[in-house]
Amino acid sequence: MINIDVLIIYEHVSRELESAVLLKKELEKRGLRTRIAQYGWSEPAARFLYNPKIIIAPWCYDDIDYEFFREFVGGYDGGRFKLINIHCEQIGNSEDSGFMLPSGKAKEVYHFVWGEYFKEKLLGCGTDINKIFITGNIRLDFFRDTYKKISVDKKNLIEKYNLDNCKKWILIIGSFSGDVLQGKDISQLQERGINNIDTWKKIMLDSYYNILNWMEYICNKEVVSNDYEIIYRPHPSECITDNLREIEKKFSNFHIIGDYAIRDWMINVDKLYAWNSTSAVEAIYSDKPIIFLRPIEIPENFRSPLLEKVVKITNPKQFYESIFNEDDKDDNFNKEFKEDVNFYYHKDETTSVYKMVKLIVEIYNKDENYVYGKISMTKRIFLFIKYIIKCILKKVGLLRFFPNVKRVADDVIGRKELRELITRINSIGDVNER
Repeated sequence: MINIDVLIIYEHVSRELESAVLLKKELEKRGLRTRIAQYGWSEPAARFLYNPKIIIAPWCYDDIDYEFFREFVGGYDGGRFKLINIHCEQIGNSEDSGFMLPSGKAKEVYHFVWGEYFKEKLLGCGTDINKIFITGNIRLDFFRDTYKKISVDKKNLIEKYNLDNCKKWILIIGSFSGDVLQGKDISQLQERGINNIDTWKKIMLDSYYNILNWMEYICNKEVVSNDYEIIYRPHPSECITDNLREIEKKFSNFHIIGDYAIRDWMINVDKLYAWNSTSAVEAIYSDKPIIFLRPIEIPENFRSPLLEKVVKITNPKQFYESIFNEDDKDDNFNKEFKEDVNFYYHKDETTSVYKMVKLIVEIYNKDENYVYGKISMTKRIFLFIKYIIKCILKKVGLLRFFPNVKRVADDVIGRKELRELITRINSIGDVNER
C-alpha cells in the first residue's frame, strides 16, 4: 500500500484526462503527492495500491456511489479520506435532475460546482452550503491565452487523419449515450432517478437516425463533397453504429474521429453542429458558431433551460443551407444563449484550476468530514487480479470476445499519447491565479 495525498479518478479520456493531468501538476507543485486512475479500467489497481487522503471523483450521485468510493482507501477497513465530487455533469432537465443531484450520503461530501445554477440546485436538495464551492469549469481554462498553446495544432490533425486543409471543416458533435442507444441498464437508471427513460430513449434514437439521414443528405451534395470535410466526433460513451460506419465508407470527406478533447477540434474547424450538448458552451469560448440539429422537437420536461436557447434547425434542407450561411458570424448570433452562460458557468480573471487547488489544499488541512474505507482483503486481491487479466487480454488482442470490457478499454489512452499529453501540460509553465 502506497500512502499518497490525492487520488484523481476520471472516467473519459477526451472529456476529463487533460484536466486531471493539469490538476495533478498544480497539486504536486504544492507538495501533494497525486496519482490518477481511470474509472472502469485502472481504478481496481488504485484500490489495491493507494491509501489517499483525498479522492477527487467525477461524480457521486447516491449511496451506491458513496459505497463504491469507500473501497478506494488502501483496501483496509478503518482507513479514512475526504471525498470531493467535481460533478462532471451539471446541466440537466426536470427528468434527470433526480439523478444528477446527490442523495443520501453523497450529499455529505465536498462539492465543486461550475456556477450559481448548480449551487442553487444542490442547496435545493438539502446539501450543506459549507460543502459547496464555486470553482468554474476547469475545461474552460484551456480556452485562456495561457493554456491555448497546448491544444492540438491543425497541421497535426491534417497529417494524422489525412484531412484536406484547402477545404472548410465542419464538426458534428455526437451526444448520444451508448447505454441508451443499446437499451442497457434502463431499469437501473430509472431506479437512480432518471424518469421516463423509455421516452427519452425513443427521442434520442429517432433523433439520431434522422440526423444520420441528414448527414448523408448533405454529403451527397457535390459542393459539400468538393469543398468540405465533415468530422463526426462521437460522445465518449457513444456506440458507433453500423449505419454511421456506412456513411463513412460511402463518403471520403466524412470522418468519424473520437480522439482528442473537443476543444482541439473546435478551435480548428469552421462550423459546429450538435443535437443537445453542453459542448455548446465550449463553442462559445472557442468563438465558433454552433447550431443544434433538431429533427424532433424535445418535449418541455426534457429540455435544458440553457441549451434550448441555442439556435436550431429542423430539417435537412435547413442543415444544408446553414453550411453556407454567414449570419452565424454576427455577434448577435446565439445572443440569448451567450448571455445566460455566466449563470451556469462562472468565469472571472482567476483560473478554475487555481481555485480548485487552493480549495483542495484547504480541505486537505482540515480535520473533519471524513469518509471511512470499507473493503476486504479478498476483494482487493480479486479486483487487482481482474485488472491484470484485462491488461493481458488487451495486450494479446482478445478483448473483442468481451464487448463490455472492450468498450471501456477502447477509451484507455496509450502510454505514448499520455506522455505527449503530460509534456504539453507541463509546457504551460507556472500557473498563477490568472
